[in-house]
This record gives sequence, structure tokens and C-alpha cells, in this order.
Amino acid sequence: MKYRKYGSDKFSNLNFEPYCLKMFMQRWYVLGHFFRAATPEKEGAYYNGVFSFDRILEMEITDIPFVVKDEFDAQEYFCECMGVIAGDGTKAVKVVIRAFGEERYYLRDLPLHQSQKEIGQGEDFADFEYYIRPTIDFRMAIIARGCHVKVLEPESLIEEIRKEHEDALQLYEKK
Repeated sequence: MKYRKYGSDKFSNLNFEPYCLKMFMQRWYVLGHFFRAATPEKEGAYYNGVFSFDRILEMEITDIPFVVKDEFDAQEYFCECMGVIAGDGTKAVKVVIRAFGEERYYLRDLPLHQSQKEIGQGEDFADFEYYIRPTIDFRMAIIARGCHVKVLEPESLIEEIRKEHEDALQLYEKK
């Protein structure tokens, strides 16, 4: 497979073993097991990688056999993820958010993640709990809801979301 990451003029040539397909945010991805050759910094090793179909430049079927491990379960592999980011080292944590106004109804109808549970409500809000890896895709889903959603825990995620909002606000400051 010839593959180019976002923001790169270079492409990688990879031999990989496709394990499963997943659709996320109107884009198809393939999870594959591939070998990365040794570099001065790292020994060669096998890795799991998720590749977006729209960035695959060429693909060729080889006659090299492989077997998907019996213990591999695609649903389990992605169960703590909102999207396709599973191998960045982010650990799953309990996340609690508060949705205000009509946003609470949207979240009830279209949960952000399969672990979503409504754990409380008030006159104009509802609190939702998740057990999830708060990777960039989850953080962006929270940020996209602007002032309609507030993270209540964990503190580390509160700080990340606050920083993103502050950075966005700076884009709109008058000069």
C-alpha cells in the first residue's frame, strides 16, 4: 500500500494485513497490522495502524499469506474509542459532561459513545457519563458543541478543553 498522511508530501510504502473496516465521520478506515523496519531510534516491530481510504494512493494484493488472530475482536479493539484513534496511548477514563438546553435532547437521541449513561438532570441540563479514551476525536466532538456542553471531570480534560476554547477565542480578538 502506498499511503500519505495528512500534512505530508511524502508517502509510505507498507505491507500490511487488513483486519477490519470502520466508518467514522463519513470516512472509511481500515485497521491493519504492519511491519515497520528498524531505524536508528527504534527496532523493527509490528504495529497496528488505522488508514483512511481517501489517503491510500495505491494498493496491491500480494500472495503473502496471513491469518487474523483468533483472539482479535474489532468491537473490543475500538470499544473505548469514539472513532478510530486507538493506538495513541490514551487510557480510558471516566468522563462526565453537562449538556445545557436542547443539547441534552440531542445527546439522548444520538449518544457520543456506546458507554454513555445519563446520570443526572436539572431544570435546564443533563449530566452524562462515559468510559472512554478522550482522544482528539472525542475532544473535538465536545468542543464542537461550544457553550452547550461543559466537561465536569476529569480535571485534565477540563484543562485541555479550556485551552482549546481560549485558543479559539484568540482567533476572534480584534486587532
